[in-house]
Amino acid sequence: MNSELNNRNSEIIRTLVLTTILALFGMYYFPFIMFLYPVMFIVLGVRHGARYSLMGLLASASLLGLIVDIISGILMFIAFMPLTLIIINSIVRRRKATKTLLYSTIAFLVSVIMIVSFVNMNGVSVIGQLKGNITQIVNSQMDLLGQLNLTKEQVAEIRNLQGSYLEIVLAVIPSVIIIFSLVISYLNYLISSLLLRNKEYAVVFIPSFSNFELPKNIFLGLGIMFLTTFLLHNFNLINSFEVILNLIVLTIFVFFVQGISVIDYKLKEKRIKIGWRVFLIILILDFIPIIGLLAILLGLFDVIFDFRKLRSSN
Repeated sequence: MNSELNNRNSEIIRTLVLTTILALFGMYYFPFIMFLYPVMFIVLGVRHGARYSLMGLLASASLLGLIVDIISGILMFIAFMPLTLIIINSIVRRRKATKTLLYSTIAFLVSVIMIVSFVNMNGVSVIGQLKGNITQIVNSQMDLLGQLNLTKEQVAEIRNLQGSYLEIVLAVIPSVIIIFSLVISYLNYLISSLLLRNKEYAVVFIPSFSNFELPKNIFLGLGIMFLTTFLLHNFNLINSFEVILNLIVLTIFVFFVQGISVIDYKLKEKRIKIGWRVFLIILILDFIPIIGLLAILLGLFDVIFDFRKLRSSN
């Protein structure tokens, strides 16, 4: 009994220290790793109970509040507490991976909305700041273009294009937040599951990314969504431009993911290990941007022709 208690206490302390260090590194050096902050709390919660995870998360957020500032500690707690508890609950209840991912994505999405609301209540407009940053970049570009001896008509045309770009960027914020929430939820769920398996804890099987596939009736679903949008627009119930733009972004994203999963599947067939597969895919997408467009088309055609023969094998 004492041995078990000591093991639990030492794991709580270790989790508290490591997550706080991870968060500090994320805040000051590598912003992306900050979003993996919940991983160790998830592992702790599954092994010893959600209450210990919640206590550890609260203690870590309080510590960050003392080291950095109170607002940062509060925001970290709001951002990751719902996601952590949802994933712990889903793993313990042995929910299917798709349901776990759905619930955790919604939880993180709600957290993002809460953070935006909290920041707005403190007199800071997140959207306003984003618009200001983009406007500043646009103005800097206009200053550079002013040195190229362009005609007034050319400058006006470029300014109109940049204004349209700003409008589009602000319009697609909802879909970008949804995609961001999905990616963060997936990474935390995947990494925590791998760590738990490494500790010999039985976790519900997470399908390999290379076997990811959209349902065959995805086109019917998309058609219904776009048709509904047009109908609602005709009744002046919604702003169809923003809704359609976000639907297009989400559609492109899901086909892009399917296309990347096909590429990963083919690399896996060549017996290339996962680390090298991830490295190669990131390298190719970074240095050959057109591959991103080809991945979208590949995902689209894979839904139609089932290149990997996953549906027939199922």
